[in-house]
Amino acid sequence: MKSLYFIIYDMSEMGGIQGVIVKMANALADRGYDVHIVSMVLRETIPWHLSPQVEVHNINRSDDSYNRALITGFPELRSFFRGRKADVVFLMGHYASKYILCPRYTKARLIFCDHGALANQLDNRRVTMLRYLSTRFADHIVTLTERTLRDYREKWHIAADRIECIPNWMEEPEEQPQPYDIRSRKIVTVGRFTPEKGFDRVVRIAEKVFHRHPDWEWHAIGDGECREEIQQEAQRRGIGNQLLFPGQVNDMPQRYPHYAMYVLPSYREGLPLVLLEAKQHHLPMVSFDCLTGPSEIITDGKDGLLIPNGDEEAMAQAVCRLIESEETRQAMAEYQGDKIGRFRREAVLEQWIRLIEKC
Repeated sequence: MKSLYFIIYDMSEMGGIQGVIVKMANALADRGYDVHIVSMVLRETIPWHLSPQVEVHNINRSDDSYNRALITGFPELRSFFRGRKADVVFLMGHYASKYILCPRYTKARLIFCDHGALANQLDNRRVTMLRYLSTRFADHIVTLTERTLRDYREKWHIAADRIECIPNWMEEPEEQPQPYDIRSRKIVTVGRFTPEKGFDRVVRIAEKVFHRHPDWEWHAIGDGECREEIQQEAQRRGIGNQLLFPGQVNDMPQRYPHYAMYVLPSYREGLPLVLLEAKQHHLPMVSFDCLTGPSEIITDGKDGLLIPNGDEEAMAQAVCRLIESEETRQAMAEYQGDKIGRFRREAVLEQWIRLIEKC
């Protein structure tokens, strides 16, 4: 079987890309592939459960800063790949694409996996340049959404046989999801507390919602650089007893059944796995209609509501509409639709295996 290498900047972070790598690495190892994860640095102990068949390599063992690690990483990564039998190398995200020339010392085929959205960051010249270089040197490009695939083809005229859309998959639950709890009076948002995830919006929207529905709660679950500031703002607005911050948790599948709806406030997204998880647990969804992601998961008016990105008043009105209509929430919880099938584990895994075997 082929030898596969996933390159990531720091595998010890609790990020979305890291989670995707874990799922892919474990699944491909189970299929008999020789799987390796190459972490340019490891700031902490890896918090993920990896199969013993997956080998992890730490390239830069020093405590260098981010920029220093980028510089020292080039010769170290080139040295790492010399003499190795690498069949396919995955560059996971545009940060990893900085190292796209290093595996050229092998005969490996290079697959650049863009976990963001081209349209969201066109004004960021550095990130756009990294993506452009990846289109020049990678043998294959994989996007998360059909919108980003179209954007790549239109902007850089990439041949159809060099690019395809492979979404993240949703894991099948270990147990059958519980029926929707129509009695719940809790709203949930889950994610990293970073600027693009829109937790600042949650505070302003929640204030409007609680003005009409003071008996409801909103749980903002996760951790990150903005959490303390957001929590202080909630206290300042007098909603600290209703807008709650449980922190980082490891039992979301057990928590989802206790909520009435999921709200996605992000400024931008790639493909939000949290919406797939919410859908899997029968939660009605309310989301800003970012350029990419939500509209490929939510069927507007059927299993959720898509709100023009940035219209916080409309978002608050939509949340209140669902609070005030048990019938609408129940109908959304029961809606199956035809979008969910393409995100199932086996369907997505087979896409990856076809690509690997084609390389």
